[in-house]
Order: sequence, then structure tokens, then C-alpha cells
Amino acid sequence: MHWIIRLGKSEQRSYTSLNPKEIIVKQQLDYLDLLKSVSLFSDLKKAELLPVAQAAIEKCFHAGEFLIRQDEPAEYLFVVGSGNIKLTQLSSGGDQFLLCYVTSGEMFGSIAILQNAAYPVSAEALTYCQVLLLPGSVIRHLMSEIPQLAMGVIRHLAGRVQSLQRQLQELSAERVEQRVARALTRLASQVGLRTEQGILINVALSRQDLAEMTGTTLYTVSRILSGWEKRALIDAGRERVVIKKPHGIVAIAEDLPAPRSK
Repeated sequence: MHWIIRLGKSEQRSYTSLNPKEIIVKQQLDYLDLLKSVSLFSDLKKAELLPVAQAAIEKCFHAGEFLIRQDEPAEYLFVVGSGNIKLTQLSSGGDQFLLCYVTSGEMFGSIAILQNAAYPVSAEALTYCQVLLLPGSVIRHLMSEIPQLAMGVIRHLAGRVQSLQRQLQELSAERVEQRVARALTRLASQVGLRTEQGILINVALSRQDLAEMTGTTLYTVSRILSGWEKRALIDAGRERVVIKKPHGIVAIAEDLPAPRSK
């Protein structure tokens, strides 16, 4: 089988000429490169990460496939090698909320580090994706042997709590226009692609998606985006947003005076 590894380094390398043992070694080296790029593992030496790489399972998902579903038993952490994934959550009333996007070099599913936990979100592939599945049981075992990993887990979970606190503060204290602008600036830094027209949010992003991310209605998001288009701040299509004047959107997000036109 002609198999091309896309994980880790940006170039694609064919493994067809290698024997099975050489393929395994090269796979693990690729996995180590990818794991080192994730903040949870960045302070670990490659020798310390080797048991994680050896336990990793590589899987591919096509657009529209679900990697996990909300309330399923949490057995694995996921590290994205390539592609884009969205995390959503259903409320008790059946309403869906888009929480965030996850892209190459990022991780989700860290709840699996805890024993007997369930995934609080669903994860759906937006594009073809390659991911590494890391057994939570392996991470728990290694935490008792590698203090740096235990500290990394503590920092990661503390960061998640701080992020949730910021989101709650935004929902309770900020104007809707601020929240929408802040969502766009986050997406620009995460998946933004610089073009001649401005910064393209390089994922399929509908107005309904933005409404779910910012705790408002489709009507309100449509009104805000239409107003920004009239001011030439953005260019918004059906599932496409280009930020034409990033400083203007940042000013709205931070509730600053609008930049003066030159």
C-alpha cells in the first residue's frame, strides 16, 4: 500500500520503500514531532514522550464524520495532525452550540485524562483529518512517573478553566457586537489566511455558526455583519468571512475608539 504520512513535518514522505520496522520507527519519530508541538507535552524530552508515541493510534476521518459524540465514555485524547474539526455541545433543551474549532497541532478531549469521565462535547471533521488518539489510561500512568507531564496536565486543565471563565465573562458583560468581533479575531489568529483582500477565516463559517459561538441569534449576527460590510470592515459570503480591516475589528472587540481612516 502506498501510504504517505502527513503528520508532523509539513513535507509529505512516502514510506513505500521501507520495511515494516523502519516504517514503525519513522512513524514514531513523526508522532514525537507532532506531540512536541502540543503545549501539554512541550516540556517533555523525546525519550519521555516515546511511550506516548508508541501507544498512539493514527486515524483518518472524512468531512462530516464524527470523531466523538457528547456523553460517550472519554477514553482518548486527540491530537490533530492535519485538517479542521469543530466542537459542539447540545444543551438539555436540545439546542446546539458551536464552542470552537480545532486545527493542526492542537489537542482536544483532555477530559480523558480523568478516570470514568464522559466527553462533554461532540467533534465533527470539517475537512479530511488525520489525528492521533492517545489513550487516557497511558497518560494517567505516565503522570505518576514523569513530574513534568503531571505539571503539564495541571497547566493545561487550569488553562481550560481560565478560558471558560473568560467566555462566561464575555457572555455576561460584553455587547453582542464585541462578542462577534472577538470571535472573529480568535478565528483569525487560529485559522486565518492572509490574502490580497484581507485575512480569510480559513474554515467554513456560517452566520449560524457565529451565532452559536457568541450566544446570540442568527438575525443579530446577520445585522452586525451587514453593518460591518457597509463600513468595509469585512466581506462576508454564505460560509466565508474575510476581515478587510483587522484593526477595525480588534477595536470593536476591545471596545476601543475606531481607527481613523487615512
